[in-house]
Amino acid sequence: MAIINKKVLKVLVNSLIGNSEVPLNVVYDIDDVLNNLNEYVFKQLGVTWRPRRFNVRECTDVSTEFQDKIIGMYGSPETFENLDWVDGAHEITSIEADGSAKVWINSNNFSDIIRDVKRHRILTELTEINPDRVVLQVSGSNDKKAVNADIVIEDHIINCLKYPDWAIKILIDKTWNQPDQYEIAEDFYHIIRVGSLLEANQAVREIITAFKAEIQRS
Repeated sequence: MAIINKKVLKVLVNSLIGNSEVPLNVVYDIDDVLNNLNEYVFKQLGVTWRPRRFNVRECTDVSTEFQDKIIGMYGSPETFENLDWVDGAHEITSIEADGSAKVWINSNNFSDIIRDVKRHRILTELTEINPDRVVLQVSGSNDKKAVNADIVIEDHIINCLKYPDWAIKILIDKTWNQPDQYEIAEDFYHIIRVGSLLEANQAVREIITAFKAEIQRS
């Protein structure tokens, strides 16, 4: 069963025409896209609460003390040593098999230590990833690099807007990225929602297949 409606898929592919070519650059975020960061954190804290905003400091329904606990876990290297990859994380490079795409991983990190933990786990556990296309940056530092994306897979709607309007943004549905929380016209920015990384991977395959077919016709 197709993930993307045919009419929507045509709009998405048309947005790439004139801006992209094969191989397409497909960029995956890490936290809550490839891994289960928040599920791990909340399980460790023993709570069922889920944020309604990406920035927990903006969540007014919990105490500052509880926010501190969450942020403390976000800043702990141990968190990133122990959390799991989600279903589909080991499949992301399968789209590279016929030369239609290049897969990138791009992520911001709280510290150098967390960046290094992530890199080690990627290179030892997601072994099909090209190390040259793993771009890990430390928040607030000057080492940020621009990653060109034709398709990006994210969990944070605001991060989607860092990419060109024409680029396709696949947003994995989370409590903290619901449309009623952000005044963003998702259709305008070519944002589509999916329920999981497995669905995101399927959506990527559908887009690539349709794009290649359109290029061949033109």
